[in-house]
Amino acid sequence: MTSGQRLRLRVVAVAAMACSCGSNSGVAVTGALVEIGDWGVDTAELISYRGKLPASLQPAGTDEEIIRSLLSSLVDRRIMILEGEALGYHREPEFLDRQHRLLSTRLNEMLSQRVLGPNVQVTDAEVEEMYRTYHWDRKVLPAHILSATEQDAFEVIRLLDQGADFTEVAREHSIAVDADRGGFLGQYFGPNDAAGEFVEAAHGLPIGEFTRTPVRTRDGYEVVKILDASPVSLQEVQAQLYRGIYMGKFVKERRNFVASLLEKFGVVFHSDGTDALVRAAKDGEEVGGEAASLPVITFGDDHVLTVADVQLFVVRNKRLGSSPDSALVIDALRTRVLSDSLLVLEAEVTGLDTTAEFIEYRTRLYRRMIVTFVRKRKVLETINISEEDVRQEYEKGKDGFKKADQLNAREILLETRAEADAVVQRLRQGEDAVVLARSLSLRPGAVRSEGHVHVGASDGELWGEHFDAVWNAAEGDVVGPLQMQDGYLVLKIEAVEKDRLRTYDEMRLGLTHRLKLGRQYRAFEVYIEGLRERFTDRVVWHDDSIEALAERPPWSEAAQ
Repeated sequence: MTSGQRLRLRVVAVAAMACSCGSNSGVAVTGALVEIGDWGVDTAELISYRGKLPASLQPAGTDEEIIRSLLSSLVDRRIMILEGEALGYHREPEFLDRQHRLLSTRLNEMLSQRVLGPNVQVTDAEVEEMYRTYHWDRKVLPAHILSATEQDAFEVIRLLDQGADFTEVAREHSIAVDADRGGFLGQYFGPNDAAGEFVEAAHGLPIGEFTRTPVRTRDGYEVVKILDASPVSLQEVQAQLYRGIYMGKFVKERRNFVASLLEKFGVVFHSDGTDALVRAAKDGEEVGGEAASLPVITFGDDHVLTVADVQLFVVRNKRLGSSPDSALVIDALRTRVLSDSLLVLEAEVTGLDTTAEFIEYRTRLYRRMIVTFVRKRKVLETINISEEDVRQEYEKGKDGFKKADQLNAREILLETRAEADAVVQRLRQGEDAVVLARSLSLRPGAVRSEGHVHVGASDGELWGEHFDAVWNAAEGDVVGPLQMQDGYLVLKIEAVEKDRLRTYDEMRLGLTHRLKLGRQYRAFEVYIEGLRERFTDRVVWHDDSIEALAERPPWSEAAQ
């Protein structure tokens, strides 16, 4: 293979490692196209690998160049596996711990799918009942007034009952950050879009009504008013409702199943270990020394979880509160540790870890992890980007970091010229453009958008003859009335951003990421080229087979 061919495949070699890990490699292959020792790639595996690559990573060129590029990527992956094994990465505690966690998660998922999943059923009637009962049939546009105490909230309700304007009361009494906007939240909310108490109170209200008792939330006490509502069809939320009902039933089924496993596997909690965890939770510090090896839970024939194994789930666990005791610690361990451990044990007892599906997953995971560890240790961990590096990159290219010119304004659309003239005067006298837009504008959605409009340098066709008047306005100007097809428009210019460069702080994260990626790519090129040179004598390319395959490439037949 020529150096030019190698160069074309390097991007594929870097990005396609995960895709290649699903191949059926590791054994001698009859009719191999390329081999390293007892490992080889045949036509079927080549087709499988190519089919897993996204379009952006598909190599280009003649059919033979494509075949050699794909095979070279698979060879690169294989020599990285061999290198990782030679360096012993697959025996490191970090590798083994991560592998164990991922394999356990996979067994847990397989057991859930095969044993628990079939027991959970959701009917159309349940979905429709949820849709009607919990107000999934609409989204609401609310405003709110937040008070620090319940007494203050009742005073707000009293003022509203006496006929006070909600917007003005919010401006004067609300302690929320949106008080100056009359408590307007600026968006429609569905039942799943806000705090439960807020949703429960708001979604049962008719348009124009407010809550007659304060709504307790984590921020304080709320009085909520519904400004508008938008219908939502069952079809729009059916899948979401189904998932919610399914997961609720699945969690209950899983809890009951785990309870049966507690007895089946003879689970025992040991007081010395749980007492050590209680002390650790109170002190907020992990246990060390001999105490870390104390057994906390034993189950099955020989399974033991020690203090060191489980203390991560107890120390600084806020759910245990300020006075943790053994009962709370045991409950936390049942929920966060023991359930998964018992499910994995049950999966092993039922033989799920010996199925072809699991064995294939374990093989693919091992290969992917070896490649990842090699790339991490030999490339990623060698790259350091300093603040000075980023600063130099910014200074070098800052003339190209120009922000797009734009204006931000509030628009108010009126029916007549006289109404528009009156609004111009009110704006020039200092009235709030947001309030006027929400209360007077004829533009659909003005309440939700608060009349916000964005004007860019390329919007001349949209504004027609009025574009120059709008584009040349200064911050704070009132523009209009402008006669448009749908009425008379008045604009209050809020911000003008022209000829502005992005600051260093705005660009720092992006530049850091760009520098890191560039250096990682170059470092990987150097590393993989050196690895290829070292393995050159061990790689056997069957050129006759490759050339014969290129004369009639399998993907051409598939396309036909």
